[in-house]
Amino acid sequence: MRSNMACSRRRWRNRARRGSFGALDIGTTSQKILSVRMATIAVGDIHGSLPPLNDVLDQIRGEGGPGDTIVFLGDYIDRGPDTRGCVDAILRFQRQVEAEVVCLIGNHEDWLLRTLHDHGRHSWLLGMEAFDTIRSYSVEAAVALRAAMKNAGAALYSERLALPYEAFVDRVPAAHIRFFEGLRLYCRTADCLCVHGGLDARIADVHDQPPDALIWGAGDFPNDYEGAQIVVYGHRNNAILNADDWPVPIVIGRTIGIDTISHGILTAIRLPDQRIYQSARYPAAKRVYHGMQPPAPAVSWAPWLMPDVRRHSFLRHVVPLLHAAVSRTISGLRLCRAIEIFDLFATGLAVETRGLPHFTRRMESQ
Repeated sequence: MRSNMACSRRRWRNRARRGSFGALDIGTTSQKILSVRMATIAVGDIHGSLPPLNDVLDQIRGEGGPGDTIVFLGDYIDRGPDTRGCVDAILRFQRQVEAEVVCLIGNHEDWLLRTLHDHGRHSWLLGMEAFDTIRSYSVEAAVALRAAMKNAGAALYSERLALPYEAFVDRVPAAHIRFFEGLRLYCRTADCLCVHGGLDARIADVHDQPPDALIWGAGDFPNDYEGAQIVVYGHRNNAILNADDWPVPIVIGRTIGIDTISHGILTAIRLPDQRIYQSARYPAAKRVYHGMQPPAPAVSWAPWLMPDVRRHSFLRHVVPLLHAAVSRTISGLRLCRAIEIFDLFATGLAVETRGLPHFTRRMESQ
């Protein structure tokens, strides 16, 4: 295994020195561009994986000049072991380059921010492998939160108990809080539209897109997208594996998906010339929620949450859905939606007019 990994990294270094990770054909009308001016470089999901991030940053550091835009597509946190190191690296990179650096919000940061703003919201902790992020800032905070969650049991929702997130927040540098608070929903340049999860193809103007559509995707994106502008996105773990078992971006119409981190490889792409930058392959960050992989067996909090939660009538509509999610091993994305519905119930929001009917229809259609 180590020998194969070493060979993979040697091949990667040779390709990096040659500067040739290849180009894609996405149906642009211009001829191949040899000298790129005012380019856009998009960087895929990172998920706490610092070595791949450093590889890609080293490649693109000299590529961006005044007038260029470098866009990070979101999901910097969770799953991987070094969220703190990744955020530090991006902030340092931002200070070093002359190009404009734009950082988008991913679904993981979206749920993190909900928790930071309301310590009674637990969907990030329960549904996003948040302990990897918490531990990267403070092992003590991770231990304290895990113990508090276990002691609270079903009361996390039935009584909307707050957890001691301050043990975590107090260890997060102020610059990192500003980073998370300042993440954008999308970035549009002359070359492409960059989003985290996708968009609603029925809505023409990106300004009118619902935030959830940009963060999670909507409808049958990317298959139903017929717009004129190229859309670059992450989130979906839908890269194509070539004959060497190496992930490459997926091109569907005028969309490009560059989320490859579940394979231990970070991908970036430059437009308009379609040049691809990739890291060496490293041990992969855990991947649960996107693509075809099932969620973790019997979700860690379910055994102690499920038996007691049935006694609370306001959750009676949601419990069967969660049981179905676990027992049928449905996709992790629907399980995440179920966790979010729990959160919406607990905060007293009108779920019947938001997520629940849509979630129920999706469950029944499977």
